[in-house]
Amino acid sequence: MDQLHFISGLPRSGSTLLASLLCQREDMFASIQSPLAAVYMALHGAMGVSNESMDLIGDEQRDAVLRGVFDNFYQTYMGVVFDNSRAWSSRIHELFRLLPKAKMICMVRPVNEILDSFERVYRVNPMKSSTIFPPGTNTTQRINAAMAPGGVVQASYANTKDAFYSPYRDRLLFVRYDTLVNEPMKTIGAITKFATGKEWTAIDPQMILPVSLTAEFDRRLGVDGLHELRPSIRGRAPEILIPPEQWNAHANSEFWGTPDLNTCGMTVL
Repeated sequence: MDQLHFISGLPRSGSTLLASLLCQREDMFASIQSPLAAVYMALHGAMGVSNESMDLIGDEQRDAVLRGVFDNFYQTYMGVVFDNSRAWSSRIHELFRLLPKAKMICMVRPVNEILDSFERVYRVNPMKSSTIFPPGTNTTQRINAAMAPGGVVQASYANTKDAFYSPYRDRLLFVRYDTLVNEPMKTIGAITKFATGKEWTAIDPQMILPVSLTAEFDRRLGVDGLHELRPSIRGRAPEILIPPEQWNAHANSEFWGTPDLNTCGMTVL
C-alpha cells in the first residue's frame, strides 16, 4: 500500500459508484463498506476504560496498535487504497492523528433524495426481513426510523455535519452525488488530484464495474440490490415515492451549501 485514504459521508450518496470508478485504475483500490471500521472501533474501545489494565497501555503503544490495523490489513495491496465506511466521518480526529497523510472524501446528497432512494430499495424487497427496514411498517414509519437518533440516515448526517465544521479543511473533500453522476470524469480527476496530487480522469462512465462481493453483502443485510450498480451512470428517477410532506420536511438539508468554497472554507464539488 502506497497511500491510504478514506471514503465516508451519507448513505445512498454515491460511495459505491465512486469505488467502482476508482477501481477502473489498476493502481487504486476501493470497495463497499469496509470491515475495518468495526474492527478499529472494537480495538479502540478494548484499550480504553473497559480494560482493567489500561494503565499499562501507553499512548505510543495505542497509536501503534491502531495504525497497525490498516497497515496489516492492506499490506498486500499495491497502490492507493480508499477505505470506505460511513463510520469514518465520526473518527476524523483519531484517523488524522494516526495517519498524517490520509485524506477523506465525504459523499453527500439531499436528505429527501436519500430517503426516497431507501424507499425505492425497500419496494424491491418487500417480503424480506432486513437489518435496515423495520418489518410491518409504512413509508412514514420507515422514514421516521431512518431519521431517529442513531437511525441509518440521521447518524451519518450528524457525523458528516460534524466533519464539515471541523478544522481539517485541507484534508476533507465533500462531493455531491449530483456532481459525481453528472460530471464523473471531472469529479474523479478532482478527487484523485486532491488525494494523491496527480489528476487522473481516464474513466469510462458507460463501463460501470460491479464492486466485489456486493451481492453477498446485500444478501446478508436482507436487502438485495442495495449496492447494485447500473451498467451506466444515471441520475435520480423522476418519480418520487415518499409522501410530499415528507419530501418537503427534509428539503433544505444541504449544510454543505453550493459547489464552491462555502462560508466555513470547506471545498465542495
